[in-house]
Amino acid sequence: MTKKTCRKSWAGACASCLFVLFFLSTPVGATPFNPATDADQGQLSGLAGVFQAIGSSIDPYKDEKGAEVFQVTGPGSSAWLIHFDYSGLSSVEFGLYNTGSDLGNLGDSDLLELFGSDYSSSGDLKFVVDNLSGTFWSYKIDYPNGLPATSQVDSAAYMTTFGFYLKVGGTYYFSQSDANANGQDYFLTYQGVPGDWISLGGSSYPDTLQHWYIAAEAGNGIPFDFDEIVVRTESMQPVPEPATIMLMGAGLVGLGGFAKRRMRKRR
Repeated sequence: MTKKTCRKSWAGACASCLFVLFFLSTPVGATPFNPATDADQGQLSGLAGVFQAIGSSIDPYKDEKGAEVFQVTGPGSSAWLIHFDYSGLSSVEFGLYNTGSDLGNLGDSDLLELFGSDYSSSGDLKFVVDNLSGTFWSYKIDYPNGLPATSQVDSAAYMTTFGFYLKVGGTYYFSQSDANANGQDYFLTYQGVPGDWISLGGSSYPDTLQHWYIAAEAGNGIPFDFDEIVVRTESMQPVPEPATIMLMGAGLVGLGGFAKRRMRKRR
């Protein structure tokens, strides 16, 4: 077997590995939303309108990703409130929870509040900052007189991985569906579409980074419409399930073995 042929074989094997890595690292969580089977969750016209209003071509019926657990990818993660509807609700709170905590006995250090029903304007920007000292912080940024003014909202212990929660009255709803009664989904997750121009805060820019969108249902009616609160996040990415990571490793090992056997045969 010539060196040139060997290089081609390894190049082909590497390309195959990269394809499998891309395919298997797709965010995994709950089964993606299916309006055909989730009949009680089939009224997403309001959510579709929210995406259309900011210039996103996301189809809420077809593009749901099923991601449930996330992690920060930078020191300045953020969440932008793009829509809220607290009609008929009181004492609403939205934020992050530590997925390693006891969800039946949550403490203040396990939760990081981002938004509450006292925030009356869409577009308030909250930063979730890992300051490398083992703490998450959230801040509210207002613009009185056109100048930014920052005030702290909450703090929590460092979270290696986290989910999103919605608290209505005294009831928590979690992005991990198996933590909710009857395994009910109260959150839908979507990824931005390349080529879309998103309009937020009076500015428009391309969604080249394909930011993630979180849509929450407050459980105040059936059918669910998932437009009580919709948030756009930055510097956050879903975490693949452990089973997916194991499968990915097994696939890469298998491809490596296949490439070696192929080269031996050619020799």
